[in-house]
Amino acid sequence: MHNPQPAQHNAGETTIDLSRYYYLLRDNLRTIGVFVAMALLLGILYLHSATRVYTVTMQVTPVEASNNSLTTGLSGVASLAGINLPSSPGQRQLELYLSALSSPTVGAAILKNQELAHELFRSAWDDQAHAWRDKSGWLTPVKNTVKFALGFTVVPWSAPKPQDVMEIVEREVDVDYKPTSPIVTMTYKNKDPEFARKFLLALHLAADGDLRGRAMARATAYITYLNDELEHVTSNDQRQALINTLTNQEAQRMAAGANISYSVDVFSLPSASTKPTAPVAIATVMTAVLAGFAVGVIYVLIRNRRPRA
Repeated sequence: MHNPQPAQHNAGETTIDLSRYYYLLRDNLRTIGVFVAMALLLGILYLHSATRVYTVTMQVTPVEASNNSLTTGLSGVASLAGINLPSSPGQRQLELYLSALSSPTVGAAILKNQELAHELFRSAWDDQAHAWRDKSGWLTPVKNTVKFALGFTVVPWSAPKPQDVMEIVEREVDVDYKPTSPIVTMTYKNKDPEFARKFLLALHLAADGDLRGRAMARATAYITYLNDELEHVTSNDQRQALINTLTNQEAQRMAAGANISYSVDVFSLPSASTKPTAPVAIATVMTAVLAGFAVGVIYVLIRNRRPRA
């Protein structure tokens, strides 16, 4: 038969223990306060020494509907992030543009911009030698040895490559795209707001230029082919069909050659936040206070724990 008495005894012990903990913490509020004050001081010191980060945003939108006929040759576009985009030419151009932002071609274009490349990979650029250098310290071989021993892949150092730029874009440039919204917002955070603006604008120009160049090359190849065919075709109907197609390709080449954005329209140029967006002072202070309180409580409980019988 079950005896309820031990359960009541345990419940009493639990009540006594909770009461003991309450009075223990109450009697050591000064000690806990010291930990809170120390943590708060560390948080304030961090706020004074931490690097200020600014947020830069840029917005783009699909080209106007009147220009959509210039992109009718595009097809077979894959969906972005598992979302099927509308099938309009402007939306397909937008998807191609977003994919091009992190393409090897755009990465190579960014590396050609020495000002941006040197800032992106500041730790690998030697200003005195004017060359890329491995600046890893004496700990690097030790780290690589530990990685190898643990089975991790050890990648040897190399000068920045387009793939490195692609990784930065995919990791640090946030693209906010919603199928229901005509505006796509790109966000990039950096300690230097002027550099961040230049970087986002350079990404846009490189991606747009890549698509522009592809369209120009394709239209030029079609025009050459159509002109050659016109010299041999004698049927009036076929000649008229070729002339109509040639006119369309000439219009596409003209659009690609115009001195305006080809794939998307810039809705708003890159603009930086007026104040740093990180670190957040209130969040840092609150985190410091809570951490100090938690450490203080743990310290008091450990210092005053009962010895085992």
